[in-house]
Amino acid sequence: MLLIHHVRKMPDSDPFNMVSGSVGIIGAVDSMYVLEKDKRTENKATLHVTGRDIEDMQLLLEFDRDMTVWRFVSYLSGEPSADTLTPVLVKFLSSRKTFSGTATELLDGLKGIDGGFSGSPNSLTRLLKEHALTLEKQHHISMGFTRTKSARLVSLSMGDGDGQNICRGKGEIPSPLAGDDSPGTGVHE
Repeated sequence: MLLIHHVRKMPDSDPFNMVSGSVGIIGAVDSMYVLEKDKRTENKATLHVTGRDIEDMQLLLEFDRDMTVWRFVSYLSGEPSADTLTPVLVKFLSSRKTFSGTATELLDGLKGIDGGFSGSPNSLTRLLKEHALTLEKQHHISMGFTRTKSARLVSLSMGDGDGQNICRGKGEIPSPLAGDDSPGTGVHE
């Protein structure tokens, strides 16, 4: 669901503080985008992006009056970093084919791989979610996220590219792309 809301007129050093109304609005959403222009008649604007599963960044956009669309010009800050997780994760799963455990356990396993991955368990989980589609489509790695009373678990499996993935934990995880209840791959919480 996409909710479009307005910002207040009084400027702020943090553009997300300019969202009009209760702080409950910004606390309830998974991601936020604030489009900020210096002048109303200007063709250029900054799109501020933040969220639970995406990197914070600022994008410079320019309005194309002929096509009536905003076009990407450049990153102002927070340019997405190089993907250091994917090559390490592919090496890790190449021999194992499956993994099920906490993000901390996965992080420990990835540190033992050449060119290991460094970061926190939270950053690892966030990056897994960010790269889920690429991991699934290009490397046939599917994932699932579940919670028990005592832990949050990450389940990973590497298929052979023919659509047949290995069962992960409590049965197959349906694909959000499949649109039906057939077994598949995907990211779920």
